[in-house]
Amino acid sequence: MKFSRYVRVTMASVALLCVTGIANAAFYDLGTTILPAVSGNASPGPTVTSPDSITLKGVWNGATTAEGFVSGNTYTTSWYFTTAQAGLFLKNADIANNGFANFSATLFATDGVTVLKTLVAGTTYPFIALATAGTYRLDVAVRLVNGENHSYTFDAQVVPLPAAAWLLLSGVAGLGALARRRKVAAEA
Repeated sequence: MKFSRYVRVTMASVALLCVTGIANAAFYDLGTTILPAVSGNASPGPTVTSPDSITLKGVWNGATTAEGFVSGNTYTTSWYFTTAQAGLFLKNADIANNGFANFSATLFATDGVTVLKTLVAGTTYPFIALATAGTYRLDVAVRLVNGENHSYTFDAQVVPLPAAAWLLLSGVAGLGALARRRKVAAEA
């Protein structure tokens, strides 16, 4: 049985979608830091691929026993994770601030300088592009005050280019082929 080119392209697109959905997911806990420690986790951090999930936590118990801690100061914790392939995305990235008065979170590109995204607590980011392979850093800055127990959490899933984009690209290619075929037929 012979299939037309359009049916073959569609079948290839469906097969690609199936392959991307079969991979096993892993869960990476980047760690829990008891604040005001500013260590987070060590660079380069775990290597994540698609479809891995990553999470991290920072906890402040309100205690004043930390050496060098100054109440009311802002402390920054750095979290690292590495991607081995380019073209991945953080899907549904969400950072939750559970009580800190001053709170900021910034995701840096692999060069450590370029800001990919400044994350706002309570906002879910559908897709954040991780364009190049390498080590990414998330800096979380909080103001710590004696007697106030607070925490924060970050969750995201690492995914390839969304399946809908592959489907859209195959559809655009099919429309282009159809237009070319009509043009050739009209010239004949």
